[in-house]
Amino acid sequence: MPTDYRFSRRAAERLTEIATWTQSTFGPTQAERYETLLIDRLTALVEGRAQPRPLSRLTGAAHHDALMTLKVGRHLLILLPEPDTWVVIDILHDAQNLTTRDFDQEES
Repeated sequence: MPTDYRFSRRAAERLTEIATWTQSTFGPTQAERYETLLIDRLTALVEGRAQPRPLSRLTGAAHHDALMTLKVGRHLLILLPEPDTWVVIDILHDAQNLTTRDFDQEES
């Protein structure tokens, strides 16, 4: 079970976009709350208190079997489990269509 996490380049870019949008739309206090929520959920994941779900359960695509999801607010973290680390490979709004997405794991 992985005991740490890190963000791929793509996930880090999305995180910056989310933070910028949240701050400009709802203000710095809400942006800080969302950041805290994200960190708390990832901490719970590595401590075994939050259980990710297989991405294939949402998409129905067998080629997504290796990927997991973790819900944080209105977003889904797309996770690739490595032996010691959860790699957040993408962050998507829950209104996005997951079935048409290509989750390129090479950008981790």
